[in-house]
Amino acid sequence: MFTKKSKVIIGGSGPSLNKIDYSRLPENAEIWRINNFFKEQDYFLGKNVDAIFNGGPLEEVIDRYHTFHVLAEQDTYNINFDMIFNDKTELCKDFPDLFKNKYELIKKFDKEKNINLYPVINYNSLFLGKHTFTGVAAVIQAMLSGFDEIYIIGIDNNYEMYTE
Repeated sequence: MFTKKSKVIIGGSGPSLNKIDYSRLPENAEIWRINNFFKEQDYFLGKNVDAIFNGGPLEEVIDRYHTFHVLAEQDTYNINFDMIFNDKTELCKDFPDLFKNKYELIKKFDKEKNINLYPVINYNSLFLGKHTFTGVAAVIQAMLSGFDEIYIIGIDNNYEMYTE
């Protein structure tokens, strides 16, 4: 499913993107982006996007998906639309060719590799109300996919917004 390169860069859209020394990142890595990556001030990771992990409220997931298409049509980004993942199971059922469920993919790889990570994720989500952020899901997916090197940038999670 993923083109196998030994390195992947997982990039969000957080303010820390402005503070990174990009010369230290590998040039021949897959580029995975998170949610609102297109709001960055500059093309920090270039215009090629090998995979997108798109999570959050349903309206935002759908709105971003539309934005991805507009950006691709305008040649702003080169997006691999076969590799867009989300956490909205209902979308996967209604639009199986457009959206792939990130949790189902994690579950599949976890079972194949006999790691038993998915039950922990599922328990935390179902019983503790602690959902895996989209960026964390992308990191887990990269680990389960067998990348030799994983670089994580611009994922500045705001956990405070979920503590009501």
